Formats: sequence, structure tokens, C-alpha cells
Amino acid sequence: MLERPNDWEKRLQEAAREGSERGPAGEARHAFWSAYCAEIPAEAARGRPSGAIQRWALVGDTGLVLSRFVAERYAGICVRGPRGAVTAEIAERLEPVQDALAQRLGVPFDPRAAYLLMKTVDGSYAAAGDRARLIAWLAAETNLYAAAITDILGDTL
Repeated sequence: MLERPNDWEKRLQEAAREGSERGPAGEARHAFWSAYCAEIPAEAARGRPSGAIQRWALVGDTGLVLSRFVAERYAGICVRGPRGAVTAEIAERLEPVQDALAQRLGVPFDPRAAYLLMKTVDGSYAAAGDRARLIAWLAAETNLYAAAITDILGDTL
């Protein structure tokens, strides 16, 4: 009987994901996230860059995740739960502190939104002239969101 290594499934999933993230757009995203990780030392600790549309950052022990993403004409950030979490349930958990979060982050809180507390900035990850500005913006917003969530929620979640 042949046994699979413990991380066999994970490695297969990573290989499949990386294969689907390649192509011109995936290569451009990989270049952007590579530059992001090189510029922001803390980001490299969150995992190696890929050609994915988004990168996640856990927010302490809150059970929340910051999703930083790049699209053709903008980059952005939003709050979500871990993989498989239902957005409506995360929104319900955040409702008691929605006003404080919205004020601190400068975005409205809509519990029915597909992406909670989403903020975007114009620019293209593929345009070399936009790269430094988008990296700086994503890094600053990541710090702002993480600090706000940690300060406001503390150990309430």
C-alpha cells in the first residue's frame, strides 16, 4: 500500500492554484505581490507571493482577516472571516461596533455588503508607474485596519 505524505493534498491544491494564477494577468499580479513583499517586511512573513488576486492577513486573535486585493483598475482592502466563513455572520459580529469601525476606517458599514468595510484606490497593479503608490496605500491601509480592529474589538470577539 502506498501512503501519501501528510501535506500531499495541500501541495496538490497549491500547485493547481498556482497553475491557474499564471498567464499574463497572473504573472503581473505575481510581480506586484513580489514587490509588495519585498517592500513590506512583515508581509513576507504572511506567505510567499503568488499570482492570486488577493492576499490575506489575519488580525490577531479576532478571527477576522484583511483581504487586500488588486483588480485591473484599482486595489482595495476589506474585512472578512476565515476561509468558509459566512459574510452575514461576520457582519452580525461587527454590528455592535460598526459606527466606531466606520468612523476610524473612513468607510460605511453595510451589513448586507458582499465585502465588508471595503475601501479602494484607483490604479493598476500591472502599471509600473502605479506600483509604488499602490504598495504604499495597501501597506498603510493594512496597518490602519489592523490597528482599528484590534483597538475597537479587543477581546470582544
